[in-house]
Amino acid sequence: MHFNLKHALIAAVAAFSFTAPAMAQDDYPNKPVRLVIPYGPQGDSNMIGRLMADELTRLLGQTVFVENIEGGGTAIGTASAKNSAADGYTLLFTSHQIVSSWATLKDAGYTPEDFVALGLITSDANVLTIPAAIPATNLAEFVAYAKEQNGALSYGAISPGANGAVLSNMLAAAGDFEWTYIPFEGDQESLLGLMRGEIHGFFGSASMPVAKDTTDNTLPQVTFLAYAGLERSKYLPDVPTFTELGYPQISLGAWTGLFAPKGTPQPIVDKLRAAVDELKKSERLINAIDTMKSEMFNGTIEEFEQLIAARMDIMTKYMEENNIPKR
Repeated sequence: MHFNLKHALIAAVAAFSFTAPAMAQDDYPNKPVRLVIPYGPQGDSNMIGRLMADELTRLLGQTVFVENIEGGGTAIGTASAKNSAADGYTLLFTSHQIVSSWATLKDAGYTPEDFVALGLITSDANVLTIPAAIPATNLAEFVAYAKEQNGALSYGAISPGANGAVLSNMLAAAGDFEWTYIPFEGDQESLLGLMRGEIHGFFGSASMPVAKDTTDNTLPQVTFLAYAGLERSKYLPDVPTFTELGYPQISLGAWTGLFAPKGTPQPIVDKLRAAVDELKKSERLINAIDTMKSEMFNGTIEEFEQLIAARMDIMTKYMEENNIPKR
């Protein structure tokens, strides 16, 4: 038998090239994994993300470390994750803002299709919050008050396409009044701005700190007027929904989820999705989410993907119908 060393070497290299990626996927992860959170180190999203990193570290057997990359209404951190290698060693934990920033920025640096959904973690909605100093104890009184101010009121939101801004504009259109957008980096900052008198209202999560220790709809410094979910929040049971108050069009959910860059090998995606399913059983994470007055989402990946697609459609139509230019 004639032995051709050159052909043997070529065959060996080809075989290694074919099996090496599979071997790398089989022992994934074999080095630390970066979890990008496009928010600052304060707030519930960061806290949930860090708890998830701890649980993923336990489940995957490798350190999962957090990198906060804030700015641009979450676009800067999201684009950073998108531009990373699609090898499972960079993940993204973010919110519905992944759609909102894409819809409102001329160049967000990514599209939602640049990512693979790994799991929806929390789901809730926003509550219209105003300073207690405003003479309104219900939505009808606030709308009447806003009309009287002739455009002098303002609201806070993380970006023009954020849930809070969209809901604020929906309310203004439905209530036939005007108010001005003021940018803030998140619920915490908007809440502080509200208490300092810098804004006159904002749509915050029911999980924001001011809502944690009360089931009443009023506090010394703020008033909760209406909830933008389909049903009342179990954490704010005395706050009616907008639908109950005659504004069924004002309903838009808030959520957080885990993503990987598009192109991540399917075996790694499957392993990460299985890990997400397991971490949702963590009593530590469940208790933390409950303490934050948010709710764990236990639906399927298909439901998560449908939620993202629906949000993209809502935001696209919202921008077009309201003639809002991308910034």
